[in-house]
Amino acid sequence: MTRLGIFGGSFDPPHSAHVDIATLAMERIPLDVLYFIPSYQAPLKSHPPHATARHRLAMISLLAEMRSDWQVLAYEVEQKRPVTTIETVEHLKHREPQASYYLIIGGDQAAKLNQWRQWEKLTELLQIVCFSRETFSPPVPVADKLMMVPFANPLSSSLVRERIRTGGPTAAILPPAVQSYIRKHRLYQ
Repeated sequence: MTRLGIFGGSFDPPHSAHVDIATLAMERIPLDVLYFIPSYQAPLKSHPPHATARHRLAMISLLAEMRSDWQVLAYEVEQKRPVTTIETVEHLKHREPQASYYLIIGGDQAAKLNQWRQWEKLTELLQIVCFSRETFSPPVPVADKLMMVPFANPLSSSLVRERIRTGGPTAAILPPAVQSYIRKHRLYQ
């Protein structure tokens, strides 16, 4: 049975922690394919992403080119509206019903999992894998539904955007192709 990972998010911008999580997911779960799924607009976020969906899709596509077992699914961007995770999972399960699915999330998302639409149904359809710093403890009843993987990289997209805005160094925190794209399109300045 094919093991598929679902790694969704704003990817505003995609950075080295995303690379580290994806790489670790391939090894630890292990996965046959990992789908990066950029959101058009995250349902639980009150503000829109800083970069347009077109730019974020282009950047995550550049990141996905790093490995042949990484792919980008543009489903949520193509809907041009907020799309819930359960809708995306049902779309994927319709496309590839024989696969087993693993949803990759961070501790920040795990802490809000009980606010997600039909989160309990999600736990029936797939395994949720939480990559989180060791100090994080998910709320009950969510905790017993998660596979926890310790992850130490503290980088976030907001920190990356701030470093770009202030002209700080980004070579160690952005994949080279993403860094070039950001410079070319003058994003996050």
